[in-house]
Amino acid sequence: MKAHVPDFKEGTLPGGLRTVLVDLPDRGMAAAQLSFRFGTAGDGPELAGLSRVLVQALATPSDRFAVDLERCGGRITATGDHDACSITVSAPAGRFPQVLDLLAEAVIEPRLAPDDVDRLVARRGAQLARERADPPTRAMDAFLAAAHAPGCGYGLPAGGTAGSVAGLRAEAVRALYDRSAGPANACLVVAGDLRRSAMEHALDNSFGGWSRDVEPVRRRAPEPAAPARTVVVDVPRAVQTAIVYGRSVPLLDTAGRIALEVVVHCLGGWFGSRLNLLLRERKGYSYGAHAWLVSRSWQAGHSCQVLVQTSVRTPSTGAAVEEMVAEVDRLSGGDLADGEPASAAESIVQAQPIQAQTPQQVVEWYGRPIRRGYPPDFPRRRLDAVLGLDPAAARETARLLRPAELHLVAAGDAEVIEPMLRGAGLAPEVVA
Repeated sequence: MKAHVPDFKEGTLPGGLRTVLVDLPDRGMAAAQLSFRFGTAGDGPELAGLSRVLVQALATPSDRFAVDLERCGGRITATGDHDACSITVSAPAGRFPQVLDLLAEAVIEPRLAPDDVDRLVARRGAQLARERADPPTRAMDAFLAAAHAPGCGYGLPAGGTAGSVAGLRAEAVRALYDRSAGPANACLVVAGDLRRSAMEHALDNSFGGWSRDVEPVRRRAPEPAAPARTVVVDVPRAVQTAIVYGRSVPLLDTAGRIALEVVVHCLGGWFGSRLNLLLRERKGYSYGAHAWLVSRSWQAGHSCQVLVQTSVRTPSTGAAVEEMVAEVDRLSGGDLADGEPASAAESIVQAQPIQAQTPQQVVEWYGRPIRRGYPPDFPRRRLDAVLGLDPAAARETARLLRPAELHLVAAGDAEVIEPMLRGAGLAPEVVA
C-alpha cells in the first residue's frame, strides 16, 4: 500500500508571505486558507477568544465585500483554536483571482469598526450560552482545564469564556492586528487548477505587496497537569453522560509520535477500533466512541494529547467507564496483536483520499499541521511512517496510556453518576 498525497510547491512572496500551492488539475473550484500563528493559547485568560474575533472581523469587513464575494460565487469562513487562526475562501476557478483580491483587501486594509466587533462579540456570547447547554462541549472544556496546569492557555476553551469574550473591545482587536497580523506570522495554502486560475500571477497581484513589520509570535508548549483527576460536570436531569478521557504526554520524537497515533487509532480511531466495538457493538452503551491524537511540533519534539470522547446512557455511565478504563489498561499493558497496528495504519492511509477530495479539504489537510508548527511535507512523511511502523514500537508506546495517568471528565446528572464513579474506584470532583 502507498499513500497518495497531492504534490505541493512552497514559496515566499516579495512581501514575505509564505505560500504552499497544491495543483489539482481540471478542478472547477479553487480554495485558499490564510492562517496566522496566533491563537487562544496566547490570548491570556482575560482576553481569551480575542484571536478568533479578530479573524472573524477580517472575514466580514462590509456589506459591499459580501455582495462582491457572492457575485464571484465565493464563500468565506473564519475560525481559530488554541494554536492559530485561519480564513478560508473558495470559488469557481475562473473567478478565484477576484476572490483572492477581496481576501487581500480585507486582510491588508482591515475595517475593524467598533460596531462590527461588538456584533461579533455578541454573537460569540450567544454561541457560548448555547454551548453551555451542550454536555459534550462542557465535558471538553472541563477536560482541558483539568489536563493543563493553572494559567496555561491550552487549558482554556478554544473560543474563550463567557467572561473573557464579554470584555472584548475593538481597541484590543486592533492592537492584536497591529502587533501580530503580518506576512511574517502567516501562511497561505492554495489548492486548485493552478494553470487555469493563473494562480502564481494572481497571488503576486493580491498579496505580493503585503509587507508590514510585526512582532514574532512566541508559541509556548502546553503544560500538562498532574496528578490525574476525575471530574463530574453537573448537568441535572441529563439522559446521557458525555465523557472525555485522555492526557497530555511528555515530548516525543517523531518515531514516538507516529507510534502513538497508530495506538490511539487502534483504541478508537475507526469503526473497527477497540472502544467502538466494545461500547457500541458488544455492550450497547453508546452510539460510538472516538479517539484521536492532537500533536504540535516544537524544537525539542512533539507535544501530544490523547483524547477519547463518547456519550453513554446515564444509567450505564458507571459500567461504561469501568469497561473503558479496563480496555485502556489492557492496551497500555501490551495487549496489542501484531496485526492490529497494521490494520490501524491501513485505515489511516485509506482515509486520506476521502479527506482530501475537494480543494477546500486539501487546504485544510495541509493547513492544519502547518498551524501546529509542522512543515508542509509532514503529511506525506507521516503517512509513509505510519505504514512502516514496527508493532513492537506500538506496544512500547502504548504504555503512555496507563489509566492512572489519564484524566476523566463526565458531564451528566451528578446526583446519579457521581456514586457510580465512586463505585468504580474513582474519586470524582463535582463542578457546576
